[in-house]
Amino acid sequence: MTLGRQLFLAFFLLITLVIVGAFVISLTNTRAYLATQLESNAQNAALSLGMSLSAIIAEDDPEVIAGTADSLFDGGDYQQIKVQSVNGKTAIDLRAPLTFEGIPDWFIDLMFIESPPMTSLVVDGLVEWGRVEIRSNPAYAYQQLWQSFVDNLMLALFAIIVTIIIVAVLLRVMLTPLKSIEGQANAISNREFPIQSRIPTTLEFRSVVNAMNKMTRKVLQMFEEQTMVAENLRKETYTDSLTGLGNRRSLMMRLQLMTNENDDTRDGALVLLKLVGLEQINRDYNYTVGNEIITRIGEELLTNTDSQVYLTRTGSDFAMIIKHKDEKAVEALAAHLITRLSALRFSDAEQIDFHLGIACYSGSETHQKLFSMADMALRKAQQKGPRNYQLYRQDDRLPVKSGEQWRQSLQKIIEHRSIELVFQPQQMFGLDQISDYEVLARFVDNDGNNIVAGTAFPMAERYQLASALDRVIIELLLTELQRPWAREKSVTINLSMQSVQDLLFQQWLEKQVVSNPTQAEHLMIEITEQQFLGSRDEFTAFMLRFRPYGVSFSIDQFGINSSAFGYLSSLKLNQLKIDGSFISGLHDNMDNQFFIRSLTEIAHNLEIKIVANFVETDDELQKVKVLGMDGAQGYLIGKPQVMSSEQHI
Repeated sequence: MTLGRQLFLAFFLLITLVIVGAFVISLTNTRAYLATQLESNAQNAALSLGMSLSAIIAEDDPEVIAGTADSLFDGGDYQQIKVQSVNGKTAIDLRAPLTFEGIPDWFIDLMFIESPPMTSLVVDGLVEWGRVEIRSNPAYAYQQLWQSFVDNLMLALFAIIVTIIIVAVLLRVMLTPLKSIEGQANAISNREFPIQSRIPTTLEFRSVVNAMNKMTRKVLQMFEEQTMVAENLRKETYTDSLTGLGNRRSLMMRLQLMTNENDDTRDGALVLLKLVGLEQINRDYNYTVGNEIITRIGEELLTNTDSQVYLTRTGSDFAMIIKHKDEKAVEALAAHLITRLSALRFSDAEQIDFHLGIACYSGSETHQKLFSMADMALRKAQQKGPRNYQLYRQDDRLPVKSGEQWRQSLQKIIEHRSIELVFQPQQMFGLDQISDYEVLARFVDNDGNNIVAGTAFPMAERYQLASALDRVIIELLLTELQRPWAREKSVTINLSMQSVQDLLFQQWLEKQVVSNPTQAEHLMIEITEQQFLGSRDEFTAFMLRFRPYGVSFSIDQFGINSSAFGYLSSLKLNQLKIDGSFISGLHDNMDNQFFIRSLTEIAHNLEIKIVANFVETDDELQKVKVLGMDGAQGYLIGKPQVMSSEQHI
């Protein structure tokens, strides 16, 4: 029971006790007063009648005596008048029946009023003739007492109701600061840090509110400092200080991850861009001019590439890791960049020459091989003259599809539901068995070729088919989750940002989770950090819409972007998956260990679970556990596989 209710109940009982006590005392005093009045009236009447009869008793006229008694009795105030001689003979005995109109019997029994007989002597001269006995009629007293009871009861009820209202209002006003303090404490536990602007006038409440505000500012400051340390470490370790792009270390980490057999990338490329004559410009002018050229080129590259391109800078060279683009799209991008960079003009050096070397990734090259291919292509581009590119070609690549062919293939995949769901286990530390999985989709096109999701979804988004593809995958998943192996299992599914932004898709998905409440409570929706940063408001609104249904949310490939991640405090995520580039070789990389430890502490302070992705060696797994992460996913934990109805990983 809340403090407000306890205080209200205490006040209510106390006030009710006081009012009821006053009511009972008033009613008891009224009854005593009425009983006294009955006795007094009866005594006075007895004395009066005794004197009247004493004056006429010598005449010995029964009719006169009876008339005198009748005149007193007919007034109705007396229940009995009795005249009796000294020898015991009753001369007069008048009685009136007791009637109580409108008074309940229980009240008469409860509030019994005694009407005792009062006596007076009748004398004949100096000799006692007899005595008069009169008993007052209590009906009138009961009527007065009942009316008093009703009036007092109404007054008591009115007083109780008014008092309740006043006490409730006063308690509400008095306890408002406590409600605000409770809300502030709950907000802190929900990863929010509000400051109370209204300071109560009550001394005790004012001290508590000021203390809560001070604590909130301190917690917020600690979180911001902790976040800043992690962000600064990431920038210093993986970011070029001049352009804000990734540095050589981040390039090799991302390249190694892309060529990892656990990654689903099958269409991509490495592009090397080398500036010509930058050293000469630095000698002829100064490093400020050279830095201006590098900064302008970096800005131009950022402006003319999308989220599928990861940009890095090493000295006078730039590198681009391109994912989910085929050979034709990569060449088109290279030609566009040459046009844009050729149009740049600088203050002291009007133009600067450059070359591009491109190596496309087919899914089989190692990161060293891919880098070597791009370097060879760069050398050939240098032989062709300034502002040229060269593509390193491989004869074993699959034929490049046209846009229309891709659209038709995807439409038939959706129409025929040519999709196979596979599940990769995710180990949560501290549990005896696997309870979490990530669902991955494999597609088969018209020619029987397998298409991985990393290739299919970018093309589906290009042709506005991603939402339709997600619908089919979710329908298949909800059916799969009803099978025996999936009981009490949590499953993570990656959604395209096109689906997240599609209101019709949201309406459809809402119907699905409403129709499948048990499955919805075990469903986690995941997007990449890059997707989130590009559509933060849309994804936040999406989360608010589906969180009430029990759906959880996760961000994948976390940590690779250079933007600040202070937004985590307000996003209320359930899980973060650290990008695999930080996990590969983690046991030998002190910088990555420090960064992940800091990030883990931030996540745990926000009640967010943090999972390592692409864990492939025992050394990496042990280091992940030492750093305090909550779980791991990768080929060491388990490869993606089709689940049978009896299977239980």
